[in-house]
Amino acid sequence: MIGAHGIPGRYRAALAGGERLLEDRLRFRQETAAHIQGYRYNQWLFRIVLMALLVNFSKTIAGFFIDVGQVIMLTFVDQTYEAIFP
Repeated sequence: MIGAHGIPGRYRAALAGGERLLEDRLRFRQETAAHIQGYRYNQWLFRIVLMALLVNFSKTIAGFFIDVGQVIMLTFVDQTYEAIFP
């Protein structure tokens, strides 16, 4: 059966189905992009908070590592001193 514009009905139905499929894919891509963008914002928020903490406490963290290194060094120095001068 031929429709108003000379296009058979089944062909029109197939075109309409294809158009619906394309619209569904477009909507899916947009929703997925929005979801991924939200996930990226969460990642960036975590990174920014982590960087802020590291910057604010960098002196304390460095002091801790220096103190740990000094304790380890003094342990070996004491052992070496006791081995050399009993």
